[in-house]
Amino acid sequence: WSSDVCSSDLQMAAGWLGAMTVAELREQLRQRGHRLSYRGTQATERHRSLANVLDWSYGLLGDAERDLLMRMSILPASADIKTVTAIAGENTDEWSVLERLSVLTAKSLVATERSRYGTRYRLLETVRMFAAEKLAETNLEPAIRQCHAEHMARSVREHFRSFLYGDA
Repeated sequence: WSSDVCSSDLQMAAGWLGAMTVAELREQLRQRGHRLSYRGTQATERHRSLANVLDWSYGLLGDAERDLLMRMSILPASADIKTVTAIAGENTDEWSVLERLSVLTAKSLVATERSRYGTRYRLLETVRMFAAEKLAETNLEPAIRQCHAEHMARSVREHFRSFLYGDA
């Protein structure tokens, strides 16, 4: 399993192990993403597929958290708070982004990675695919990608300047 598979993926996948091998199941997860479903008789409707679980969780979010989740779907990997803030929309400061991230991490929709360089935020692949579908229903994606590209260009320039001239 890759690091993008979370416990909810594994729980959903466990219901399928009687019908296929682990290798076949892994391939199905790669191909189908969050569309993997469970047909057990004990499952409620919202637990019958990962898509239903994600849709239900998404419905519990406030507008600001939904917006940030959709925006984060353009990120190809984990990102620091400055990058997430850059794509979070106009007039958004780091503190308001952190407030939204705390809600999303508490609901296991955003994963955190901590290191000596700070905290980074990422979407599991199944969540990213779901959020990308939600984003596709809007007309925001080009503008968000532009904000991300401009932020990355500024970051590269700053790092290059720091490399050439030192931190002074």
